[in-house]
Amino acid sequence: CDLGELGDLGEMSDAMPGVAPECLGDLTDLFDGALGGEGLTGSLEEQIREIAARVEGQRGLTFAEPIDPVLLPADEFDAQIAQLVTEGYDAATADLDARVLSMLGAIPAGTDLQGLQADLLAGQVAGYYDPETGEIVVRDDGDGDLDATEEITLAHELDHALTDQVLGLPDTDVQGDSDGNLARLALVEGDATLLMQQYSLAHVGILDQLALALDPTVTASQADLEKVPPYLREQLMFPYLSGLGYACDLYLDGGWPSIDAAYDAPPSTTAEILDPAQAGLEPADAPDPATLASPWTVARRDTLGAAELSWLLAAPGGDEEAAIAGADDLPAWWGGGELVLSTDGPRSALSVSLVDRSADGALCDVVDGWYEASFGDDTRTATADAVTFDGGAQAAALRCADGSVRLGIGPDLATATALLG
Repeated sequence: CDLGELGDLGEMSDAMPGVAPECLGDLTDLFDGALGGEGLTGSLEEQIREIAARVEGQRGLTFAEPIDPVLLPADEFDAQIAQLVTEGYDAATADLDARVLSMLGAIPAGTDLQGLQADLLAGQVAGYYDPETGEIVVRDDGDGDLDATEEITLAHELDHALTDQVLGLPDTDVQGDSDGNLARLALVEGDATLLMQQYSLAHVGILDQLALALDPTVTASQADLEKVPPYLREQLMFPYLSGLGYACDLYLDGGWPSIDAAYDAPPSTTAEILDPAQAGLEPADAPDPATLASPWTVARRDTLGAAELSWLLAAPGGDEEAAIAGADDLPAWWGGGELVLSTDGPRSALSVSLVDRSADGALCDVVDGWYEASFGDDTRTATADAVTFDGGAQAAALRCADGSVRLGIGPDLATATALLG
């Protein structure tokens, strides 16, 4: 359940954490002459060409066609982001996302996801690359020159354009495969974020980097991000942060050529992004999630991956202090996952089916513990056949057998139990 089609809009203004020093290459060479920064000279067009040349040299690839980035004043840029959100993430899709996420306890019921995303991205996105047009757009602070934020953002977005021209970007909009889309996006954003980190150390002065870290705009964007429900915050940052770790592992294995090779066979699950040991994982077909008879209709079928499950465990019911142990083990336990959302007017029902690869049913145990922690008002009852939760705003039923985990959530216990199949 993603937040729409704008997750790949570019380098977030939120500061990125450091990466393993080995991913940055020879630190002696990188820092040599970079303490004060190399600086950019000439006209704006000449500065952009210089950044593009640096990205080519660093990445080991050559642009097939020249790029002419567009710098928009901050107010125009933010308005454009809001428009892109509205056009790319319609109210009907946002409603279905909200139904699923609220039933999973990831967001409060009634959350306006479309409005939340528009507000959030306007404060977090510094630039974006549009694969359909090949256009790069960067937020301009209006001083007529490229500051450190704009320079680093351009490096990030130019890497997207460069890899798209030479390697081709993977499809991150496959219908019904949110997990695979997120994994492929993590490759793309992890690549560009690693490039950005290396670029910053090699070309941006330490004083400029410190000033960037203390920039009130950056501080404000971080504060805004902290106000977002934890699940949505993790979803937004996953391609950049976890993608950075994934790219770093590839880089340590064989430099940029190893990252290039990943574009020929992109990761298909977030389990691969979270744990290098899961590289090449082919998810098993989970038992088909059960559906309901009329008047219920199926509104959505989608995958449910290890990353999404880990975000749920990390903040049951949106409470990070109630985190369930086991999130770090999910990539090894998860073997496949699907969900089906059914609707009947304002009523919603959710059927989840997971493949448990653990040897002792550990995935079942954490799902049980997560649901109980998420909906503490529910009454948990265990029988020989299933575990049920009833007494709150929704009911649920959980059954684990033969390496599978089945969870049904509905407005009443009869509906939830029917979803166990």
